[in-house]
Amino acid sequence: MSHPPSVVISRLLNDLGYSYENIVERQRHFAALASMNDSMQITVCGSKREGTTLPLENDVDCMVIFSHVECFDTEEGLRNSTTPIKFMLTGYRNTAPGYALLQLTSLQDSDIVEFIHKCLVEIDGGYFLSSDDLKQQYKEGTRTASFLPGNLGIITTCRDNQGPSSPTTLMNGLISNDNVIAFQCNCRHFIAAWSHRRRPHDWPSRELINEVSSLQAHVVPVGYKGSPVQFLEWRICFTLGEICLIESLNECQIKLIILLKMIAKEELKPICQEMSSYVMKNLVLWLAESFPSLIFQEYNLMKLLNNSLKLLKHCIINRRLPSYMIEERNLFADRITDIEAIQLCEKIDTCLREGPKMLLRCPKIRNGLNMFRKHPVEFNILSEYRQLLLSIILKAGQLMNHRSKELIRKKAMFTAEDVVRLGMESNEDDEIYNDILCPDLAMLIGRGADIMQIVLRRLKYILS
Repeated sequence: MSHPPSVVISRLLNDLGYSYENIVERQRHFAALASMNDSMQITVCGSKREGTTLPLENDVDCMVIFSHVECFDTEEGLRNSTTPIKFMLTGYRNTAPGYALLQLTSLQDSDIVEFIHKCLVEIDGGYFLSSDDLKQQYKEGTRTASFLPGNLGIITTCRDNQGPSSPTTLMNGLISNDNVIAFQCNCRHFIAAWSHRRRPHDWPSRELINEVSSLQAHVVPVGYKGSPVQFLEWRICFTLGEICLIESLNECQIKLIILLKMIAKEELKPICQEMSSYVMKNLVLWLAESFPSLIFQEYNLMKLLNNSLKLLKHCIINRRLPSYMIEERNLFADRITDIEAIQLCEKIDTCLREGPKMLLRCPKIRNGLNMFRKHPVEFNILSEYRQLLLSIILKAGQLMNHRSKELIRKKAMFTAEDVVRLGMESNEDDEIYNDILCPDLAMLIGRGADIMQIVLRRLKYILS
């Protein structure tokens, strides 16, 4: 008996490494990778932290939080804080919703005083922190540090900055990072508005709303596009709250995000760069809030995908997609040209006419279905290998995290080869690991091939 398309696609995602169990395992793994010292905390965020991408698929988004800096929207908060460097959030009336200026109120002794001081701009007797200058200072500092011993193999890349991020690569290019500087931000206005928003159904629950409301907000260095003071503006974000919300979604909702991201990457983003993973995530969060949880079931997956694309088209036509956490902030404001809007709507209409076949536009789905139909035995073997490697690589990541401090002390660095070796150490049966990645080991040795590079290529093929 054949299964309906929704079930076929859902189960194919399982075999490709996107089962609910895999997703939860990745969420727990990347949650545990946060590192901290006296002045800085690094937290994995984005699709890696949410578990919606494989370990070697796409970039790793990291939020670099400076602990000695704090921002406030009230005088009372400023008075009660003992943080060395303090800023007041100002300019709400003259900036777009969700953006603010940071006016310096305190600059006491701290490891990063010089770093902050270089980025201050004097305006009418007050000092404001430039988001552009700070991001550039951070990038230059990363570039300088990449030539020093003990940098764990991190180098700054030449990619253009995407929003507030500063791109880097590590382990000989095996992993790409997008690092975002962030400061703690105490702004109760936006989270109170989100918390008390009227909701028609049962998600998020009151308990979840309270949990999200208790989490720290941050500001990141990016201004509103087109603003005359864009170089000074900072975006207010609730990254930790969004992670909490994503972790509360059910299997169908998470897979809906994954499918939308695949379609956006292959079909929509080539037309308009604003069709990002973040947009697709916000789309699903709004759907989760707007409809009963009961409709988000495996058998409904394709219908939900169609409805999501229809909603996206509606938002594109109206040039308005509210941010889920800050409803006043429009993610599409001044972001989509008339030509892009026409092309996006035409592409969405084409996908909707194709129905489930639209997913054949996504190479991962298309290749998976073709292999399953033509070579089912090999497909099942590859799926089993992928599941084993997913577990091994996550364990290797944990070992790598534990050993990073030791390597820093030794002024050493991580390489891609270290990941493979740690993967072998984390697996009880080395023969299984070798059978998956290098079954032709003897032949390759005979040819004098670079075994490690071949293993790395195969590893990235299976886990990306």
